[in-house]
Amino acid sequence: VVLVDSIRTMRQGDTLRVTYDVCGVKQGTAFTASITLRKIRQSRFKRAVGAAQQPITQQFPDVWQAVRQRPSRTIVLAGFSDGDYEADVIVLDARGNRMQMKREFELRDR
Repeated sequence: VVLVDSIRTMRQGDTLRVTYDVCGVKQGTAFTASITLRKIRQSRFKRAVGAAQQPITQQFPDVWQAVRQRPSRTIVLAGFSDGDYEADVIVLDARGNRMQMKREFELRDR
């Protein structure tokens, strides 16, 4: 199971910090955390004319170093329009086990 900390309201250009816990992973296990930021509740018009905010995904390969570990990943929010977003965190280990959790947050104009 992956548990993602709540995300406070952010401002454009801020650095988003996503902190999470993974339960049931043995020390020394290789895994990849994938974080996708997706704008939610976009207007149909913007989607139709191609002006919608496109999702971005970043991958973070790692090895579980300790029984209790709280990885924290950062993503700069430059170039993102204001609105409601979701951070989708997927952790995939070497065996193919997939753990996922989503968190919503608001991004405001400067």
